[in-house]
This record gives sequence, C-alpha cells and structure tokens, in this order.
Amino acid sequence: MAWLTAEVCFFAFNLLFSIPLAIFLYYTINGVFPLLAVLEDPDASPYYYLRLEKDRADDVSAGLRPRIQLKEPAANFAHKGAVTPRLRSMYRLLYSIRKPFSLLRGFGWLLLWNVCKFRLLLASIAMSPAAGLLFQIVAPLALVQLHTLWVHTTISYPSSKPAWRRVVPLKTALRSVAGPMLLALAAEAVTQRTMVGVYTGMEIEWVDFLLLQKQAGTKATWFFLLLTLLVVVLVTPAHLLLMRVQASLLPGNEDTIIALDSAIVLARDEGRIMTMMEALTSVKRQSLINLAFLYFKIIAVTWITVMVVGSIELGWYLDIAFSHWRF
Repeated sequence: MAWLTAEVCFFAFNLLFSIPLAIFLYYTINGVFPLLAVLEDPDASPYYYLRLEKDRADDVSAGLRPRIQLKEPAANFAHKGAVTPRLRSMYRLLYSIRKPFSLLRGFGWLLLWNVCKFRLLLASIAMSPAAGLLFQIVAPLALVQLHTLWVHTTISYPSSKPAWRRVVPLKTALRSVAGPMLLALAAEAVTQRTMVGVYTGMEIEWVDFLLLQKQAGTKATWFFLLLTLLVVVLVTPAHLLLMRVQASLLPGNEDTIIALDSAIVLARDEGRIMTMMEALTSVKRQSLINLAFLYFKIIAVTWITVMVVGSIELGWYLDIAFSHWRF
C-alpha cells in the first residue's frame, strides 16, 4: 500500500501546488507582466492623463500636436507610478485589485483563444505543408476579437460592464489589428515548425532523458535554449507590437490599471487606432530597457522554477515507478 499512498500524495502535490504554480508562472509572469510592461509609461506619475477641449482646439488651430494635461486621480482608482520592471511591484499591483483572482485577469479569454487556435492547428495538419502553414497563419484572424478582448480585460480596471459590451466589432478589429496579428501568427508558425524540424533532427530520446542519461540531457537542454531564443527574438516582439495596437482600441472612458504610454493615450484621446509603424516607433527607450530587464528576470525565474520543481517531480515519479517494478 506504500506505493498507493505515494501516488495519492503525488497527485495531490500536482493538483494543489504544481498546476497552480504552472498557471501563475506561464500566464501571470510570462503573459500578463510583459503586457503591462510594453503598455506602461515608464515616466508614469500618480495622475490620469486628460486633455482639455480648449487647449486641444487651440493646438489644432495652431497646427501643433495637442497637449496632454494632468488632473488629480479619480477617487475609485489611481495610478501609483511605473511598476515595471520590478516583478514584486507588478505582483502587488495585480494583487491589490481583487486579491489572488486578479493574478488571473483575462485568463479565460486567453485560454479560449488558445483552445480555438489549437483546433485550427490540428485542422492544418491534414493539409499540404504550404497550405497548412498559410491556414495556420490566416485562419486565427477570425478570432481576433477574442485576443483583443483579453488585452482589454487584462489592462482595464474591473467594472460592471458585461463582457459582450467590451468586444470590439469584427470589422474594426480586422481593419486595425489584421497586420500585426498576421505578423504575430507568422512568428509563431515559423517557430513551431522550426522546433519540430530541430526535434526530429536531434532524435531526442526522452526515455533516456528521464533516466538522466547525459547525451539526451544535453540535447534537451540545447533544444529548450533554442526554443527560448526563438521566442524572445521572433514571437515576443511581434506579440508586443500587436498588443500596443490593440490597447489603442480600448474605449477612452475605460480606466486602466497602469498609466498607459503617452502615444497610446494620445491615440485613444483622438479616437483613432495606432498603426503598426507608430506602435513600433513610439516605444520609449526606457520602456525597452525595462522590457529587457523584465525578460531577463522572467527567463531566470522560469528556468529556476522549472528546474527545481521538475527535479522534485522527476525524482518522485521515478521513485513511484521503481516501487511498482519492485512490487
């Protein structure tokens, strides 16, 4: 019965610790934190941005760029200055809104987006390589509203407005987000197919890896390092560009949990949508530095956590497996 007790404890450990930790690690830290970082104004102060109609009219008549004025924060919510790239500050910001539930802001929408996208990926497997790649890149455009809704839900302050009222019209979403969305989907598709080819070529024996064979372990390490590099170089920049464009679609009357970048604020203020080029060139130097530091911390935390928890899980699993064989 000892092996049965060990299996129950192993299952409980995964259910109560490993799975929640994995969701927090891969969704909150690797998903929400970079989203907040790329949209936040690095020079944020505890005020809302607000332009005055009179000043705007004067600037427009003079052919100048409209000024952005400051006012005291609203009573129900106030920005408290920039929080990136400090992981603890970003965690505290989310936790202060609705306690642990805020750490999963928008999780359901992103999960639905990924499930639908995975179904489309499965459909593309039956096609020829070229047609499958094209389908994998273009087909998810039909779900662009889901991804945009995730961005808006994650960065906006909780309200009583139902989810269906937050959905951007499909025509508007396609017209404004199709370009950066295609770029992000293409980066994902190239990364996925590259890694499949590398995996096939390396002939990694995962049984040997689980049994701690040195050669298989070295191959697996290089595989994950290459995957990390492709994600950082290709996938991440494309997604960050996409999310800046999507943030400009957020209605002007929606409060946000961070002080948005001034370029995004100006676009919302003028009732227009950022272009891809504007979203790229308007990123401030300090924002890029903050993102670099943030991703360094995220990658370090992710790798350390995976190595530590993975070692515990692997040792426990092998112990249970060997106890079965002995039994």
